Amino acid sequence: MTTPPAPAIRNRRGATLPMVVLVIAILSIGLAVGFLRTGAELRAYSSQQAQTDAMIMAENAIAQLLGGMAVIPASGTLDTTITGLRGGTTDLSLRRLRDSAGSVNDTYVLIARAHSSGSSRYDASIPTAEHTMARLLTVPRATTTMHVVAAVMSLNGVTHTGSPGVFDGNDAQKAGVMAYPDPVAGLALPTGTYSAGGSPSNIKGSPNGPPLYLGTPSQAANAAGIDWQGIVNGTAVTPDYTLANCSSLPSTPSYPIVYVTGDCVISGAVAFAGTLVVMGNLTMSSGGGGDPQLRGIVLVGKTMTLNGSPQGWGTVITGLNRTSEEMPQPAGVDVINGSGQFWFSSSQVDAALQRLQLGANMPPLVLVPNSLVDNYPSY
Repeated sequence: MTTPPAPAIRNRRGATLPMVVLVIAILSIGLAVGFLRTGAELRAYSSQQAQTDAMIMAENAIAQLLGGMAVIPASGTLDTTITGLRGGTTDLSLRRLRDSAGSVNDTYVLIARAHSSGSSRYDASIPTAEHTMARLLTVPRATTTMHVVAAVMSLNGVTHTGSPGVFDGNDAQKAGVMAYPDPVAGLALPTGTYSAGGSPSNIKGSPNGPPLYLGTPSQAANAAGIDWQGIVNGTAVTPDYTLANCSSLPSTPSYPIVYVTGDCVISGAVAFAGTLVVMGNLTMSSGGGGDPQLRGIVLVGKTMTLNGSPQGWGTVITGLNRTSEEMPQPAGVDVINGSGQFWFSSSQVDAALQRLQLGANMPPLVLVPNSLVDNYPSY
């Protein structure tokens, strides 16, 4: 008896079910792997986002603390907590690292540890992101010396008429102030902008005889070394007096800082010692029984006109508006009608600088450049 051949499996009843189960198992494995990979990416993304949030919180907390600090803690230490802009909190710890004889030279360290609890986490089992950074701080310093180029430095150029005057760069009253060169130029100005007239002024110092030419107007403006924009805005220096004109210059306190927002006209036997900041034009004229006398630092935004024999000890800089194109530019040059006499005096400059204060907007502590100490974000 012959046995018939066995039918093919695909022709057997129920053969499709194992194949379906096999396909479903393969698809399930692929789907599970996909979910696992997606979950890992979401976990990594949420962790990176939380780390970034914590870093930003630490930076913002440092800026917020310094921006709101009115005075340095007497103890030199401060511990506080600031609510983060992105949620969570930042613990701040300020410590004095270097305690000098005066607070100007003190150094501080500020440590910020941010806890980014407000960031979205993948699940509740993920801990709160943290980021710690430290910055060195120091006390901002006022200018203690001045870069003096000449007894009179004109960024406008000078035209002289009448009797010869004197511009002397030899230190008239040095009095042991060793931070300044001696001599400086008697008169300094952009190249080719000095017109001597019939009776040229007697210019002494370095150089002795001719004025010191500073190059182009732009080069001369750079040589001034004055933060005129900061002075005008009140961020570099805090004035003792702000006046519309010079009708009544104060004599107290000793060597005051006076801001004149308009033009300054000084006539007769007027004596002023201090820092005179004139945002407009300065005119000094003899008369009324005497000559005007200025001691200290004179900074003029526009032009200066001298009539008669006014006198000055210290340093004068005119045409400072030329250091910024945003300011009204001076119209014309400085004019000397007569025999004005100006001497460089380091002691008068130094006395005026002793009254300089930090601007009202300056915080008591500022960041030391390139002092960031940053760690890796942690959990």
